[in-house]
Amino acid sequence: MPFSPVPFVLQVSMLLFFAAKLGSRGAITMVGSFLLQGLMGFPVFSMGQAGLPVFLGPRGGYLCGYLVAAAIVGFLHERREEKSAVSLATDMAIGNLVVYFFGAAYLSSFIGIGKAVMVGILPFILPNALKILALSTLPRMYHLHKMR
Repeated sequence: MPFSPVPFVLQVSMLLFFAAKLGSRGAITMVGSFLLQGLMGFPVFSMGQAGLPVFLGPRGGYLCGYLVAAAIVGFLHERREEKSAVSLATDMAIGNLVVYFFGAAYLSSFIGIGKAVMVGILPFILPNALKILALSTLPRMYHLHKMR
């Protein structure tokens, strides 16, 4: 996105979805290995980026937030008695808020808190909400398809 140092990616929504499915331990392992791959130089981050400079740059807070958010979403969802599209969407939305918090907090050290919110959170709310809604219906759609 030309006006933001933060790219639109599907990674956040997918990692939150899989975090709910894997539980807290699995989510930490999944995201931790993803971050470690990027840190080691594998081009797994947006636009094929990798390495320590990505963590130290404006996007670093979002990447760190991935790990915390995945742990929280996994923890919340594995403890739910009834797992539904609504509970999955709720847990993923909470995870998204965690990513926003970490990302904007760190981004603010580069551009100030007001601008960090304007370019690092607000443009992403609607697209992320739509991705969460779409992903939260997948288990139900899979179940219905499997019953045929």
